[in-house]
Amino acid sequence: MNRILVILLFILTYGFIHSQIRVRPDSTFPVEPGINVFHTKLPILQNIPPIHSAMPFDVQLAYLALDSFCRTNTDPFWVDDWIKNVNLTNDTLHTLWQYSYKAIDYDPFRFYQYLEEQYIQSKKYRTYFTFKTHDIIDKSYKLPLANKYHIYSALRPMFVLRVSVMSIDSMKSSIYTQGDSTQYNHFKITCLVTDTLKGKTIPMFCLNQNNTKKTTDVNENLSNYCFFEFYISLRSYPQPRPHSHFSTPYPLVDPLIYDKTRRIMRFQPGQDLIVFLGRGNVSYSRTHDYIQLSPEHYCSNGVLPIVNGMVSDVNKVWSENKWIPYSTWEVKFNETVDIILTKGY
Repeated sequence: MNRILVILLFILTYGFIHSQIRVRPDSTFPVEPGINVFHTKLPILQNIPPIHSAMPFDVQLAYLALDSFCRTNTDPFWVDDWIKNVNLTNDTLHTLWQYSYKAIDYDPFRFYQYLEEQYIQSKKYRTYFTFKTHDIIDKSYKLPLANKYHIYSALRPMFVLRVSVMSIDSMKSSIYTQGDSTQYNHFKITCLVTDTLKGKTIPMFCLNQNNTKKTTDVNENLSNYCFFEFYISLRSYPQPRPHSHFSTPYPLVDPLIYDKTRRIMRFQPGQDLIVFLGRGNVSYSRTHDYIQLSPEHYCSNGVLPIVNGMVSDVNKVWSENKWIPYSTWEVKFNETVDIILTKGY
């Protein structure tokens, strides 16, 4: 009991000393016009580290330990060497996976906004984990386990959600055109979240701003719905760019998602999906962060369609069959999370 009180006192004292009302410098590069059309706009974090009293105790400890280390460690290259050479059975590595999962699951945007703040405020941080976090997580891709792709698909994304597509918006972009300047190659998917597997804090907008009800009953008035948005680009789908750590084990692209002949996405209103969403492009202003949510293609190709309660798994990542009941898939995903949280590798 005394130990718990000491730890709580430490957290309160640390938060009082180190949490700060921050102001971004004028030198912060401006947001480029038009680039953030399909981004999630978020107010900048006011407290660094971004802890608060309602946050789970383990998540507070994760932020405090990471922030203290990054402010005081004087040899960032040592961290890079450790990540590169650490044994996959190392308990510290497993603990980092465990606590990164907890922090991301609690509030994905808060976690990644914090990592971006380390980069922006690099003069205050002798080491910053803006990019190292993914390097640490990517180590799980090389685990000598049959379920390593399950583990990676749980660790890497910001969000793992079951959603129902409500609408699709698209735009042209000369930056990402692949030989056809008339091609609509940026897509914003507006959807209803029907199940949350990872990412407990979800930014939503509501048609009726006075009603924040989240419902899965499609017969209810649409004004009661709260929606969620993500983005997908033909620049990286269905062929993700080469990755320095691994190659994709998912050679097949689900025709329910992408028409290879016509080179178009096949999202339709009413379609049910499992989406593995990660951080895409990021921009900043003095007052806001703009974060793009995009499918993590190295996580089951980023999107798994659901038809009549059956998950389409064309690459047979989660089952020996191409179709698996959603309830069975959900059990497998939650079992994978348990492995991460208990370090049961």
